[in-house]
Amino acid sequence: TISYARYNSRLIACQNNMRELGTAFMQFSETKCGYLVEIPRCGNLSFNGCYAAILKDSGLVTDDRLFSCAGIGADAPPVYIPSVKTIMAASGEQLCHLKRSMGHFGYTMGYCDEDGGYCPPQNKRRANVVLLADMPSLNTAGRVSANHGGWGQNCLFEDGHVGFVRGDSI
Repeated sequence: TISYARYNSRLIACQNNMRELGTAFMQFSETKCGYLVEIPRCGNLSFNGCYAAILKDSGLVTDDRLFSCAGIGADAPPVYIPSVKTIMAASGEQLCHLKRSMGHFGYTMGYCDEDGGYCPPQNKRRANVVLLADMPSLNTAGRVSANHGGWGQNCLFEDGHVGFVRGDSI
């Protein structure tokens, strides 16, 4: 049917965007001794979406639309990725607005070790570790991503492959 074809083409467009971002992440990690984008623990860059500004500032991504999921639909607001400098200079409502405009994907932020120290993600090229996925929604049961009709989410894995995972867990 036409609706299935439209759904499938949006799913594939989202996956293609993730593949291109995957290439940027791989190139970034090559320049950082295998580490991926580090999210600062405090300050204006201490939010999940700052990875987009860091990748863009590094010159590895030039098109803001890559941070957009076609599965959301045409009524989604446009994605805008400001520079790190712009984010650092923002405050209050302007900073909140910038954070909300920075894409439709959630990024793995690393983890805290036993001593409470932050460990940024490393690129070990593992096929079972998600690096980026359709952003979870605060407005759905179980925080299921609203992208792709809530049927599942596209995921970019550390080894660079992209797959659609049905349901609400990976």
